[in-house]
Amino acid sequence: MEQYIYQIIEALCAILGIVLIRLLHNFATKAKQEVKNEKASFYIDLLEKSIQDAVSATNQTYVDALKEQGKFDESAQKFAFNKTKKAVMDVLGENGQKILGAAIKDLDAYIDAKIEAAVKEEKIFTK
Repeated sequence: MEQYIYQIIEALCAILGIVLIRLLHNFATKAKQEVKNEKASFYIDLLEKSIQDAVSATNQTYVDALKEQGKFDESAQKFAFNKTKKAVMDVLGENGQKILGAAIKDLDAYIDAKIEAAVKEEKIFTK
């Protein structure tokens, strides 16, 4: 019985993750439509692509190895998140951050949410 409950919870988490991913994607699409500035649109696309790439790279170069060793604890999770976020910010550069900051009210929170969604998405599709 307990096993079925865990399976139901896991399925609900997967569905919730997909809904969250779609909501964030819709938010990005809406932000691009509202912003008629080509540079902002370019940087929104760059942001989404760089988050996906950074999450994948962090998983391949850091997370997967620690998980195999059973050492992917809370500290390692925070390190992986910060490593991913730094990679994204480096790709955007100061100019991209400035332009996106004008288009997205809380850019930092938006990037954090997008990274979390990308991590969740990668977990779902790599199972």
